[in-house]
Amino acid sequence: MTEKLHGANFSLVISAEEQVAFASSSGILAENDPFFGFRSQVLDASLAPKARALRAGLVEAGAAAADASVIVYGELCGGQYEHPDVPAVRGARPVQNGVWYSPGLIFVGFDVLVTGNGSRFLDFSQAREQALRAGLRFAEPLHTGSLASCVDFDFRFNSRLPALLGLPPLEKPNHAEGVVIRPQTEPTKAGRQLLKRKIPEFSEKQYRLDDWRINRQAGGGGGGCAADAESMLRFEMLACLTSQRVDAAVSKLGRVEPTDRARCRALLNELIADVHATLVEDGLLTAATGEVDDGASILAVRYPELQALLEKEARKLVTTWLRKALETGCSLGVAPL
Repeated sequence: MTEKLHGANFSLVISAEEQVAFASSSGILAENDPFFGFRSQVLDASLAPKARALRAGLVEAGAAAADASVIVYGELCGGQYEHPDVPAVRGARPVQNGVWYSPGLIFVGFDVLVTGNGSRFLDFSQAREQALRAGLRFAEPLHTGSLASCVDFDFRFNSRLPALLGLPPLEKPNHAEGVVIRPQTEPTKAGRQLLKRKIPEFSEKQYRLDDWRINRQAGGGGGGCAADAESMLRFEMLACLTSQRVDAAVSKLGRVEPTDRARCRALLNELIADVHATLVEDGLLTAATGEVDDGASILAVRYPELQALLEKEARKLVTTWLRKALETGCSLGVAPL
C-alpha cells in the first residue's frame, strides 16, 4: 500500500533509441506544451537522463529486451509548500491545492511498463529498486501485508512525502489524499487489480443528501419503474459534480488560466465527459441493442432534460472553480464559458 498523491498523472516514455518523451493521461505532450510548468522548472532536463538510465538498467538486468520501450507512470505534484522556513521556488505554482508536498515541482513514479513483445508491468519491488537506482523518486510503501490488513489501515494521515524530501512538518493538518492498495506481484493472466481509497475531502462523488436512497424509497420510489430509474440517475449525476472532479479534469488538461476562454471551455467539456464516463462505469447508462455505447449520446437521447441539467450545473461548478482560482492566483476577470 502506498500513499495516493494529489497531482497530475505524468509519464516518462523511453524508446529503444533512448529518446525520452513526456506524457499526461491524455497522451504524449507536444514539445511546446508546458503542462503545469514542468519545462520552465527544468524538470524535463532533470528527468530525461534518469529515465534513460532506468531503461539501460532494465536491459542490463534482462528485465527489458534491447529493442523494448519503457514507460514510467507517476504523479507530477508540488509547486508550493506553506511553511515559513521553506522559501518558495521562483516561477513554481502548485499542480493541485489541498495537500502540500514541495516548494518545487517533483515527479514520483509508481509503475514501470516494459513494452514490446508481451508488454508487462514490473512487480512493484523491482520497479521501485530500478527506479531508485537510476535516481528517480518512486512511491514509498506505507504498509505491506494481507489485503484485509491493508483495507483496515487508517488512511487519514498527514502526507509522508514532505518528510521524505527533508522538509519540516506544517503546523496545520496536511492530510494525504488517500492510499493505493496493489498486489506485490503483478498478475500474469487476470487484469490489474488496484484499489484506491480517498478521504471524503477528495472524493469525486459526494451526495447532497447522504440518506437520499432511503428518502426516495419512503416517498414511494424503489419500484423499478422508469421514473425511479431516472430519479436515481439524476441523484448519481449530481453527486458527480464536485470541485474534486474539476481538479481531476485539470490534471488531465494541464493548467487552466481563468482568462483563457478556449481552455475554460475545454475544462467544461472534460468535466461533462468525465461525468458521462462515470455514469457508464457505474452501470447507470447502458446502451441498448443498436445504440452507440457512449454516455453522452445515451443521456442526450434518452434523458435530454438531464443532459441540459448536467450542462447547467457543470457550468456553474466550473465558474465557481475559476473564480476561486482567480482569488488565489491572479486578479483578471473570469473568461465567460
